[in-house]
Amino acid sequence: MLPPCFSKIKKACGKENCCSGNFHSKTCCIPDPQGEPGPQGIPGPQGEPGPPGIPGPQGEPGPQGIPGPCSTAAAQYGITALVPDQGLVPFYPIWESGGLTSLSPSTVVTLEAGFIYAISFGVLATTEPENYFQIIPRLNGTLRLLFTAQGNAAAGNRNAFASHFFLTNEALDGPLTLSLSAIYPPKADELSVTGHLSIYPVTCRSML
Repeated sequence: MLPPCFSKIKKACGKENCCSGNFHSKTCCIPDPQGEPGPQGIPGPQGEPGPPGIPGPQGEPGPQGIPGPCSTAAAQYGITALVPDQGLVPFYPIWESGGLTSLSPSTVVTLEAGFIYAISFGVLATTEPENYFQIIPRLNGTLRLLFTAQGNAAAGNRNAFASHFFLTNEALDGPLTLSLSAIYPPKADELSVTGHLSIYPVTCRSML
């Protein structure tokens, strides 16, 4: 049997017949059915942005990029000859890679257009004691005194050595010819020379 309806339930419900008869026979504090929801109101203004959050952990490094272009062109020429005063030093090919230089005739190396070149040479000469000699590059047939190398023989010694290293941008817009002139005092009819000439591009026009 269900318990009787207590007066506090009737008071809360406000219905006199709440406790008349059986608890189940009359409505006792059961709320009326809920009505349909009304239309949604207009949204209110947006609130102020909150403070920035704490930065998250750093992500993993991405994969390594593809290596950029790299020029593997280079050339080296040897020198072994007897050269008259103010004559051109003849060369012979030792090795060449990349096709940027060519030798024709034996005293002239042609450098292909479109590059800045690094050029180095070293020449050992046998001359008269206390004599000297000079090696002066010619670019496109013109003497370049700025790149002159001079060797001096010590007293009682007939050997002298001269070397130089320089850069040239004169091949950027067209082919460049390179040769070496030997100059020495008139104490000998010929100068015996041995050495090398090295050439390689350091950058190209598209990278400038």
